[in-house]
Amino acid sequence: MAQQYVLQQSFTGGLNVRDKAHMIGDNQASLLENFEIRSDGGLVKRAGQAKYNSSAIGSNSVHSLFRYYKSATTFKEFLAGCGTALYKGNDGTGVWTSIQTGLADARMYFQTWNDIVYIFNGTDKLQYNGTTVSAISGSPPAATFVVLHKERLYIAGVTTNPNRLYFCETGDPTTWNTSTNYIDIDSDDGDKITGLAPINGMLAIFKENGIFMLQGYNSDTHAWQRVTTNTGCVAQRSVAMHNQLIYFQSSDGVYKFNGNSTLKISGFVDPEFDSIPANVLVDGVGVVHREQYWLCASYGAGPNSKTMVYDIKSGGWTKYTGTSFSSLAAWGNTADGWELYGGDSTATGFVRELDTGTDDDGVNITAKFEGRQHYIEGLRSGTIKTALLMGESGSATPSLSLIGDYGKQSRTSLIDLSGAGDSLWDTMVWGTDGWSMASVEVIKKRIIGMTVSVLLVSLYESSQNALALFGAGFGYNPAPQNYEDFK
Repeated sequence: MAQQYVLQQSFTGGLNVRDKAHMIGDNQASLLENFEIRSDGGLVKRAGQAKYNSSAIGSNSVHSLFRYYKSATTFKEFLAGCGTALYKGNDGTGVWTSIQTGLADARMYFQTWNDIVYIFNGTDKLQYNGTTVSAISGSPPAATFVVLHKERLYIAGVTTNPNRLYFCETGDPTTWNTSTNYIDIDSDDGDKITGLAPINGMLAIFKENGIFMLQGYNSDTHAWQRVTTNTGCVAQRSVAMHNQLIYFQSSDGVYKFNGNSTLKISGFVDPEFDSIPANVLVDGVGVVHREQYWLCASYGAGPNSKTMVYDIKSGGWTKYTGTSFSSLAAWGNTADGWELYGGDSTATGFVRELDTGTDDDGVNITAKFEGRQHYIEGLRSGTIKTALLMGESGSATPSLSLIGDYGKQSRTSLIDLSGAGDSLWDTMVWGTDGWSMASVEVIKKRIIGMTVSVLLVSLYESSQNALALFGAGFGYNPAPQNYEDFK
């Protein structure tokens, strides 16, 4: 019988855990961990992480992070909230210095305006000019969220008025007339404001079960309208803007919003989000970094115990493990380049630089890929080949396998393709011919005396080295059937 082939040459569809493994798309994966989707359709093992600070700030997780710039100078500082204090970091030494203590132990929201950063956390109302931290003049309400829009600071998340949006005088963040400068956003709906984000010259106001758009620039021209019903934001810190689209976490997954309507983007990975307990949905934090939307959330294994990453260009998802963060901050400019930091939610008092190096503070990164399940009719005996198109740097040995489902025994077994026998990497010298994009082929296992009905390629790799995957598949050459096969 002629040789048969199954080959996957694109992985842009990303992870699909919604559909059965035999029903996923030809460019998707049934398991995808710690692989990043490349722009050329391949996969590359995610980069690592390293500690920003060598010693802990304190005994609490770093709940808030912000990069503070001054427009007219080269001044920049890294700000962090940990426990009841606000810190500034030294990029050269990684040392944190306390600049304000005695604060509420709560997440901070930051907004820079005219070289001053304004900070709210639901209790404290602070401003910082790079030298001194002080209370914001004008006595604004104790809000949680703050954004700059049309030369005003808009704030919300006040406990006593959860539907109310406050704003300062135009161009003057020190004047707050709380008796007139506010708007109640559908105060009869029993919902509360959960986030704010400017878009297309208007202000998007999120509630848990809806999104509203605010037009105008003062009390005389302000007007709002509801644009969505039953779809809202449950975690303000999941809100991230990129190319005039807002990405956010809702109660049933992840959406993007263009100012008029929402589109759900998490369909293929909804089971990952369905497992998040309702009481910790608010903990989700998200940023856009290098054309990717990162979302850390709690999945029952501790606070923000897993990260889901959405590739904006391809629309595919992947899952990162070993990345637990209670806060995220990303920035990119000429001076800093593209950088991403996270406040570790497990190692209290530490901030980590993400997307750097090839290991997690010296710990190997384990990358996992499993492809689509393919039904192979009547493969009772014959030869199976596996083929990968890979490149890597350094010395690493992936564990390459075919997973076979032997239908007559109603069990799943592993056809191990490592160990003694034919050379796993053929003539390629693994660790020397790095990033060669040469086809690596092996003829390894002969199936005798059992019927294989399902096959898929499985690749697990754990090292401190880089790895890229450009194609994965297998070929099989079943032996001719004869009368004995039907007995």
